[in-house]
Amino acid sequence: MVSANRSWLLLASAVVVAAAGAVDAAAGRVWDQFVVLLFVIVLLVMSVVLGRSRRPSVTVRADLVRWMRDRSLVEGEDLDALVDRSIATYREHLDGSTTSRS
Repeated sequence: MVSANRSWLLLASAVVVAAAGAVDAAAGRVWDQFVVLLFVIVLLVMSVVLGRSRRPSVTVRADLVRWMRDRSLVEGEDLDALVDRSIATYREHLDGSTTSRS
């Protein structure tokens, strides 16, 4: 899985490369290439805007991510719902608001 910082870096790099290509195409008066590169830039910007999550990014250990994916498949529960429930349960234990389940 690619972290959020790496994703932003990859998208920013792709925009810079496409912009440089668009400038070069415009300077060389290669208008079809210029239009294609502008289209690529628009798609990249749209992916950033539409792909932004309202949730803050949290790094989770790889073994826990595998467990959550496996559990989601076995239980038939949405992965996001399972993660929300797991974090809520963990928070309750940290707050001391639950009794031990023995």
